[in-house]
Amino acid sequence: MHIRTKAVGILIALLAALGISLANASTSFAAPAQTQTAASNSAVSSGPLKGAVIGLPNGNTVTLPKNWSQMTVADAAKLGIHPNMAPSQKLLTKLASEGVDVTKSANTTSPAATIHPDSASGCNVNVCISLTGSGTVVDTWETEGYNSAEDPFCTFSVYWLGGDVLDTGENVCGGLGWYVGYLGYGIATGGTIQACNSWISISGYPCETIHP
Repeated sequence: MHIRTKAVGILIALLAALGISLANASTSFAAPAQTQTAASNSAVSSGPLKGAVIGLPNGNTVTLPKNWSQMTVADAAKLGIHPNMAPSQKLLTKLASEGVDVTKSANTTSPAATIHPDSASGCNVNVCISLTGSGTVVDTWETEGYNSAEDPFCTFSVYWLGGDVLDTGENVCGGLGWYVGYLGYGIATGGTIQACNSWISISGYPCETIHP
């Protein structure tokens, strides 16, 4: 599937994809992050807690040695969580058995160019999530993370579906500013399920509930 990158602001740092992940990211310097929730069905939390068993894009499961909010890039790597992780056939088969299809609603259009009445978005601390679609079909899924520190660091976006990691974005490095990413495909869930976003080393875990 095609990958597109949304670039915002006055400075863009785009890294080439290292694998076949369908998530992408860019970075820019901008104003401080917004923390208000923009949709009535937004839910937020600190993310999975220590001891939680989570599924990965490769179809395997891991147990978190610490709260997700405390995870660094190095911590994630030890668990096999890396940038550019795409859903494996093993995971796709599992999702299909649960009524979730990540190919039925293929998206090849930048989220900024697609507007739907049933969209939902919200922010928690320095991370935001934005979904557009109708019913249980999500056409676009975008996320933003804001680094409030000026010291250089690296991060990548993580897309959660039903409490498991569906996909991860590119590794991006920089300093103060926004980091933006989105999936290159849509999702048909077939029922009620929660979608969340996080960025490694950036505080925040906003969620939206997808439902008929």
